[in-house]
Amino acid sequence: MASIGIMGGTFNPIHKGHVALAQAAYEQFPIDRIWFMPNRQPEYKDKRELASAKDRMNMVRLAITDISYFEMSDYEIKREGSTYTVDTLSGLHRQFPDDTFYFIMGADSLFDFEKWREADTVAMLATILAAPRDEKNMDAVMEKIHALNVRYGREIFHALPCPVMPCSSSEIREALQAGEGERIREYLPEAVFFYIKQHGLYGID
Repeated sequence: MASIGIMGGTFNPIHKGHVALAQAAYEQFPIDRIWFMPNRQPEYKDKRELASAKDRMNMVRLAITDISYFEMSDYEIKREGSTYTVDTLSGLHRQFPDDTFYFIMGADSLFDFEKWREADTVAMLATILAAPRDEKNMDAVMEKIHALNVRYGREIFHALPCPVMPCSSSEIREALQAGEGERIREYLPEAVFFYIKQHGLYGID
């Protein structure tokens, strides 16, 4: 029996903020290991927008290779059709019935949680760890967490404080496309930066 953290996302590309968020979850909660689970999305021919599933998985592997309790999972990549959180968690529970799961996400998603597909089922299948984007919205996040826990009658939702990286994946892509790779290089794991250059991802020369 193990406690598994699920770190989902497009990872287009993975950056140091993703790794720091997963590290914070590992350190603050009783999690044995964390699975980085890239989303399955259409592979556009234009690599300026979305790198292929293969490239995104390779970048994740490079970013986490030195951390023994981090793993890259192709679970969602291999699934056909649209994938919802409830589908992923339900499938994981069937495959690993003795394990418990923590779902890591940005706190902004909390405010739409009740609109998620089968939100009540999601709340039964995993503990939700929500990372505020900054200190300014912490009060609102804590208020929402309290309201959701009251609704579901138990401590399902928790805040996940984590240093915020001042650069998103979309901003990194824009900088790479503009030929400003050196400006955002510090936000990427070194091996990921060189992988992007080597494979010409996101329009970089």
